[in-house]
Amino acid sequence: MVPAVVAAAALTAACAGSSRPDATLQGTAPVTAAAAGAATKATTAALDPKAILAATKRAVAYVTNPTGSGSGVLLPSGYVVTNAHVVQPFAQATLTFPGGATVDAVPVVGVDAWTDIAVLGPVRVQAAGLDLGAAGDAGALEQGDRVYLIGYPDETEKQPTPTITQGIVARIRAVPEFGTTFLQTDATIAGGQSGGALVDDHGRVVGISGYSLDGFGIALRSQDAAASVERILAGKGSTYRPLPDNAGVITGTLHLDARFPVRQLYLATSKLERTVTLKLSDAAAPFQSFDLFDGTMYASNGLAEAEYLNALPAERQAEERQQLTLVKPTADGTYTFTVAADSFPVVYVGPLKDGGAHDVSFTTGAPVQIVEGLDALAPLSLGATTEGVLNSFDSERGYTIALRKGQAINTKLAAPMGSLAVSIEGPGIDPAGGTPGTFTLTDETPFAGSSLDVRFTAPADGTFTIYVVGQEDVLVGYRLTVS
Repeated sequence: MVPAVVAAAALTAACAGSSRPDATLQGTAPVTAAAAGAATKATTAALDPKAILAATKRAVAYVTNPTGSGSGVLLPSGYVVTNAHVVQPFAQATLTFPGGATVDAVPVVGVDAWTDIAVLGPVRVQAAGLDLGAAGDAGALEQGDRVYLIGYPDETEKQPTPTITQGIVARIRAVPEFGTTFLQTDATIAGGQSGGALVDDHGRVVGISGYSLDGFGIALRSQDAAASVERILAGKGSTYRPLPDNAGVITGTLHLDARFPVRQLYLATSKLERTVTLKLSDAAAPFQSFDLFDGTMYASNGLAEAEYLNALPAERQAEERQQLTLVKPTADGTYTFTVAADSFPVVYVGPLKDGGAHDVSFTTGAPVQIVEGLDALAPLSLGATTEGVLNSFDSERGYTIALRKGQAINTKLAAPMGSLAVSIEGPGIDPAGGTPGTFTLTDETPFAGSSLDVRFTAPADGTFTIYVVGQEDVLVGYRLTVS
């Protein structure tokens, strides 16, 4: 299957797409013991917004990478917690603290795809960290309790200043299937707020802000965020595949077989627009290139028309055609396409059409990295539940199942957060849409643990592939059950 991007619809990440500011190193005044303690110690009286901001803002970092920005919370250990979608798909980020130091190239320690949490660091700055567990002593929050969001929405200044917005706990969204709880608030949230602190009226961190949903802010409860941090630091986080560095090769060989029908090449990023050539030893091998972030796509003539565009719902085909350029190889199997400046292009070669194994050698006009380690197609058993994680390069995951003609199955896809879809391909399926619900992206999974159920009846005997499809640059965990 050719990878497809799932639109996020009403669910959007509160991570800004602004360019990275210039980083400069400056000194930071230490936080007073009284101010630091106010954020972690229960008091008998509520604090006013000025006191809350004073007690917490020095520990809320501005997080930037080459494509966007977000927020992060400094912990007493020196590590910084943020959302995974703030740092993905990079191996490091820049942290800037208010009125203080900018720390470049802070490594991403790990991520938890089930909670959208990432840990960076450790860093050494003159600021007291905030304790994610302190709010647990205060009892559970209830609807109507006042809360504040602190972070960097729509930040553009070189010396960023955190903002504070106030609201109430509008709803508590428990997701029992995944053991997580989200706090929904009407406190104003915007792009760049992701990974910031949601605090109560005593200045204690009660959540890590994440997505916005129809005007509401969604934050992961601090206890769940603390558990994710503990798992990550213990080396038990989710598999994370950041972008490779710019070193690469210009020649190589890709082995394609039934288990790994598609191989991927990552082009080195450049400050200049480039015309890139890609020569494949098999001129008939399908080819597709697209940018991980802006949606610009190139594909070999025939591949996109027959199998990608026609597989999409009719309302999306026109939009995709505007972003897609079909290119034909020359007689010797050379493709030529344009790569924009500061882009992050990925080239897909495959999938096989005959199911047999063979090697495809390549020569490129720009250095590329062969992306290794992607999971192969895995067999499914009726009634069994399988778990998986989608990363930057594996925006879809395929599973195989043998069915008889007329046999009906129900595919249930559940995710704790994020947006996913299901697509099915196999013998007897008309990719142009003649068989409803097959080889077509279904409706996306709703937010916060709701599941997507797809009923499918096999039009012929044979092996079918069920794809879980996600957004290209969003890390998400899921559970898939076929019954």
